[in-house]
Amino acid sequence: MPSKFDINPATGKQYGVNPATGVQDDNYWANVVEPQLKYGGSTSGSTGQDATSIYEQFMQKSADLYASKQNELNQYMTNNPFSFDEALARSAVETEYNPWYADKLKQYTTSAQRQLRQGLTSTGQSFESSGLYNSGQRMSAQGKIKELASTEAQLNTNDINAQNKMAVETGILGRKNEALSDYNLRITDKQRSLFGGTSFPYAGYSGSINA
Repeated sequence: MPSKFDINPATGKQYGVNPATGVQDDNYWANVVEPQLKYGGSTSGSTGQDATSIYEQFMQKSADLYASKQNELNQYMTNNPFSFDEALARSAVETEYNPWYADKLKQYTTSAQRQLRQGLTSTGQSFESSGLYNSGQRMSAQGKIKELASTEAQLNTNDINAQNKMAVETGILGRKNEALSDYNLRITDKQRSLFGGTSFPYAGYSGSINA
């Protein structure tokens, strides 16, 4: 039996050349020409059903089969849409992170208050040793210490709360990514069961995970 690179005397072209495209086509050779050479039939296009018609029928059947499997995949995705319970994830993440940041804030507050008391005491003793404890200067100095301490405490409290919020949002996003990965893995498994191998169009969830 000739190979796909041998010349077909009836056409003057290699047996593996698809007459519809004019180039070598492994599918055309394997599904149209080779069976005809093995089991008899025309490869010249001059008698009976020509090779082009057979190839077109083969391609149509392949397209119909592909469309059927794609419809089945689409229906599977319709019946099994991606879903993520953000409220449940938020509750779980907050349960994990909020106590840690609450303790961090409590430790900071305790330390800041201790430092404030030490600062006020040290300033008061300094003015007392100078005989100015009851002066307006001592009260002004301590007032400024309290004001600065209050401003710093507010800034640090806001920073810790912001860290807490960021940790929660990052934790939720991480859980959503995990859920999305698991979902797309299920879709990939379904695709493989329908199309075989890995040569199939990706049809997983493509929505924004930040939505």
